[in-house]
Amino acid sequence: MCGIVGIAGRLRRDQLLTAVNAMNVAVTHRGPDDEGAWVGENFAFGMRRLSIIDLTGGHQPMWDSRSGIGIVYNGEVYNYKAIREALEKTGIRFETTSDSEVVLKTLALKGPRAVHDWNGMFAVAAWNDREKKLLLIRDRMGVKPLYYYWDGSHLLFASEIKALLASNLCPRRLNRQAVWDYLTFRYVPGPETIWQNIWKLPPGHILEWSPNEEPRLSRYWRSD
Repeated sequence: MCGIVGIAGRLRRDQLLTAVNAMNVAVTHRGPDDEGAWVGENFAFGMRRLSIIDLTGGHQPMWDSRSGIGIVYNGEVYNYKAIREALEKTGIRFETTSDSEVVLKTLALKGPRAVHDWNGMFAVAAWNDREKKLLLIRDRMGVKPLYYYWDGSHLLFASEIKALLASNLCPRRLNRQAVWDYLTFRYVPGPETIWQNIWKLPPGHILEWSPNEEPRLSRYWRSD
C-alpha cells in the first residue's frame, strides 16, 4: 500500500510545505520505500510509496510535461500493460515501467473519463497546475481509502484521517451523528466520518474542485 496526501487553499508556500510534510509523516507506515512532495501556488501534495511495480522508477508526485498534470496515486491497475501498449501505438512515450505513469498518461489524454480504462484498485489525486483543477478518484469497490476535508475555503485529502489531522488545519470536532451511528451499528456509514467536515470519498466516485468553487462529486460507476 501507499499513502497520498494534499492541500488546496490560500496558504503561503511555507505553510503548505510544513503541513504536507506533517501529513506525509503521518502515513509513513503506508510507504517506507520512497517519499515525495510538491508545493505550488495554493496547492501541495505528497505521497509515501511502497514499491511493488518498477522498484527503481515510479517516484511521485509524477508529472506530464505536455498537459501540466501531476498525480499522486495509491493502488494497482491490473491491465496497465495493455493500456500502455495501446498508448505506445499512438506515439505516447513512457519513461518508467510503472502503472503510475499509465494512470498519469491516460488522465492527461482523456481527463476524468480515463477511469473507465482502469481495472484495479486505486485512489488518485490529479492536479492540473495550468488550469488549477483537482481531481480525486476512488476505485469502484472502495478498496483503497480516500478521505477529504472541506470547510468552505480549504480542501485537504489523504489516505488516512490522521494525516488530515496532522496538518493542524482541521479542527477536531466530533460528528455527534457519527458517534450515535457507531454506538448503534458498530461502524460509521459513509460518506460521514467521526469528525465534522471530514468525509469519505464514496467508492466509484470522482471529486472535482477548482479555486472559488464548491467540490463537485459525480458517480462514474454503479453495480446495477
